[in-house]
Amino acid sequence: MMQKGLVIAMALFVSGALSAAPKMKPCNALKVDRCKERADCVWVDAHKTKDGKDVKAHCKCKGKCAK
Repeated sequence: MMQKGLVIAMALFVSGALSAAPKMKPCNALKVDRCKERADCVWVDAHKTKDGKDVKAHCKCKGKCAK
């Protein structure tokens, strides 16, 4: 009986933890061609910041991304 309660408690904990995880934005994982096809995404070329840090080329959302 104790094991059954423990299993139920763990299942509820895991389901709650997973639903609270941050949602991945749809543009973030796209490669250049797919990114440019989407109206809600923009491709950012590799560049250096004013501080001299290298930024890799990546896709990001324009404003709020569609889900």
